[in-house]
Amino acid sequence: MMGNPGCREELLKRVVKRILAGDFAGADKILDSIAHTIKSTSGKAFYHSLIHACAKAGSPKAAEWCAERLVRRGIKPNAVTYNSVIDACARVGNVSLATRWLDMMKMQSLTPNGITYNTMIKACAQARDSSGAEWWMQKMQDDGFLPCIVTFSTVIDALAKTGKVEQAEKWFHHMEEIGVEPDAVLYNCIINACARAGNPSKAERWLTQMRAQGLQADERTYNSVINACAKVGAVSRAEKWFRKLEQDGCR
Repeated sequence: MMGNPGCREELLKRVVKRILAGDFAGADKILDSIAHTIKSTSGKAFYHSLIHACAKAGSPKAAEWCAERLVRRGIKPNAVTYNSVIDACARVGNVSLATRWLDMMKMQSLTPNGITYNTMIKACAQARDSSGAEWWMQKMQDDGFLPCIVTFSTVIDALAKTGKVEQAEKWFHHMEEIGVEPDAVLYNCIINACARAGNPSKAERWLTQMRAQGLQADERTYNSVINACAKVGAVSRAEKWFRKLEQDGCR
């Protein structure tokens, strides 16, 4: 059964449905019925798929149950196991639970990797804890891991949501210093930070720089600049950017 991809997917759906419904006994029954067909390697992959599905559904509790069930089946968890549960916590912004699973990961003598740090940063961003996101970004680098463009996007977006323009700009410049090339998503994040802080001049300056880099502004970009202008009552400037938005076919 487990060798057939179609059967495997159907089985996953059945188990996940029961877990998310809180029917852990029913899920256990299904898992017990296939225990003899699951080898150590394929079993670990199957449980990781269960954890990932629960994470996507936004249920850390369900993801935890799957991880604990994996251990009870005598399968040794690895970094992927812990990272997957941490991701389930991160998706709902549960930083304390994510931290607890990270601590358990270390207790098993498993070393956090770049994915672990990125996920912790995501947890803080989801919780609108920009200071926490910055702390994990620094911790990541102190531990010898190079942040990627996704890392910077997450941190800058977290800062944008709290209107911390100077901090967002600091990380943007640091990103350039270490050779990570910004994309349109990064520019949208920094422009959004300016908009939330009600700073249209900076928002316009970043948009100009974005276009100078050959990157295409989209509806989100223009809306952020328009919102920045609107926040300070700069109606004519907002109207100018709205016309530009329409001219560029972004609406």
